[in-house]
Amino acid sequence: MQRVSSLFAIAAALVSVSAAAQDSDVVYFNSDSVSAVLLGDWGGQDAAPYAEVGQLATVPGLTAVVTQVNAQLALLLGDNFYSSGIHSDEHDARFVETFEQVYNSSVLEAIPYYVIAGNHDHKGNVSAQIAYSQLSSRWHFDDYYYKKSFVFSPSSERNMTIDIIFIDTVLLAGNSDDLEDKFGTLPGPIDADWAETQWSWIQASLRDSTADYLFTAGHYPVWSGCSHGPTDILVDRLKPMLEQYGATGHLSGHDHCLEYIDEGLGPVYPLSGAGDNCCYDNTNADKVPEGAMKFAIWNDGTGSPIEGGFAIMTANATEVVFEYFAANATRLFTSNPVKPRTH
Repeated sequence: MQRVSSLFAIAAALVSVSAAAQDSDVVYFNSDSVSAVLLGDWGGQDAAPYAEVGQLATVPGLTAVVTQVNAQLALLLGDNFYSSGIHSDEHDARFVETFEQVYNSSVLEAIPYYVIAGNHDHKGNVSAQIAYSQLSSRWHFDDYYYKKSFVFSPSSERNMTIDIIFIDTVLLAGNSDDLEDKFGTLPGPIDADWAETQWSWIQASLRDSTADYLFTAGHYPVWSGCSHGPTDILVDRLKPMLEQYGATGHLSGHDHCLEYIDEGLGPVYPLSGAGDNCCYDNTNADKVPEGAMKFAIWNDGTGSPIEGGFAIMTANATEVVFEYFAANATRLFTSNPVKPRTH
């Protein structure tokens, strides 16, 4: 039984995850497909009213699209609490003010949210975000890095599985907020041994997965054409692992843009970092492999084209597709289908 503090009892009572039966590692859906919201960089602000205009603007659009596609879960891809994370413990009021009270339509309250930390979260107490999983029935943040398997049952077909390996890219690459230029080269891990332990775990998790669809999900991108650009250590170390083990892709945020990158080598690189505001400049567009940028919403020097946005990932028995939406629910792009892995 979950332990719910009196501060959050009312909010928790409103939350239901009846769409799925869950245990610690596997989530089962009685459906022929799974649709997930990809939402990064959504985390409001650390002064009243604790939510940004762009963040609030996404809620009606999220509600409409989640209803339309019958999305069953959301992936929160980091920078959950601007500008410096959670300052106290799991009872911090920011959880209510920036999350519970913002994503509060009935359809958004009815889905589980799977969480990973970003660079701004690491300026505060990430362990408080992990502990908050015991106070909210829709907030799932098992550890700094962890794996979930999502199993669904296509009609007249065998069960299908999506493995998502949630990784802490800040522990792997360092914190961009520690730089004099926040868009500069990342400083590297603060704790090299902890980083190597995580790298070993990532490799083993990718190697051992037999899922039909296999993703890593972390805050920093592998490729990006926006102001932060590619993450060198992920290009050097994660990308070869994804290719070696036939992974479907890497899901990320960090750059306040929307991008879909596909080199044609196997893994795809959806980036959804516009949950709070959009858009950063396209200053690193030339660092993405030629021809790989299939879609981008960014500031090309003419201003920000949207107020915010998000993506939807839908997997079924034959393919997974990524759709991108502006905050007002306008569909911006639909990817080519990506086929299941071959075993």
